[in-house]
Amino acid sequence: MGFDEYYYPDDFFSGYNSFNGEDMAVIGMIAIFALIVCFFALLYAAVRYVFNSIGLYTIAKNRGMDNAFLAFIPIVNSYYLGKIADDINKTMNKKSSNAVILLSLQIATVFFALVNFIVGFASGLTGLAYGIAISSAFIGMISSAIAIAYSVFLYISLYRIYKEYSPEHAVIFEVCTVLFDLHPFFLFAIRNKKSGYQKWLEQKAAEAEENSVQADPVPVDETPAAEETPVVEETPVVEEAPAAEQAPAEDAPATEE
Repeated sequence: MGFDEYYYPDDFFSGYNSFNGEDMAVIGMIAIFALIVCFFALLYAAVRYVFNSIGLYTIAKNRGMDNAFLAFIPIVNSYYLGKIADDINKTMNKKSSNAVILLSLQIATVFFALVNFIVGFASGLTGLAYGIAISSAFIGMISSAIAIAYSVFLYISLYRIYKEYSPEHAVIFEVCTVLFDLHPFFLFAIRNKKSGYQKWLEQKAAEAEENSVQADPVPVDETPAAEETPVVEETPVVEEAPAAEQAPAEDAPATEE
């Protein structure tokens, strides 16, 4: 079998390196579709960020927390979410460290993601694919564990907030958060509601005011009325007319005998 049997002319593979008009149209449609998907994905991410930040900021401000504007800073806003949950637990005489844990796990997630990117980039430059692939897989396992731990504490903190501001919808909100990650919209929806602790304080104040009114009734003016002087009916005195004075009898004339 000669060499010529394996020889192909130069134009044999030429069809594989050229695209006709239909192929270019399909590629263009795919590219446009990809750009539209990316645009809406970025738009959705921006909307989530705005709703999440406004919700956390308003809740933190209504609770009197300092530096509530930090809720608008990425990564740091996870700290404020945990801080709100810690403040709610504090009103119930419970101690928690959700703020520190969430912030630490968020920073660790970003750090290991960056390390994994650097390792992958170094793999392409050095060609040490096998060893770096093992390192990348190990880093990926650590990142996954951190992401799971972060999600657990995030869901715990969110449920505490839902329970405080909307107890009747807390379970539904939590399920939708786990399945569809809709917590930014739920935080925005409950941002101006009264907390359970605030309602409890108002109820206690109302009860105290009611008890105070019952204990101290409005004083009634009990000043005794002025004693009325009995009216004595005066019997009219009838003045007797003075008896008519009798004229002195004149000496009758002597009768002549």
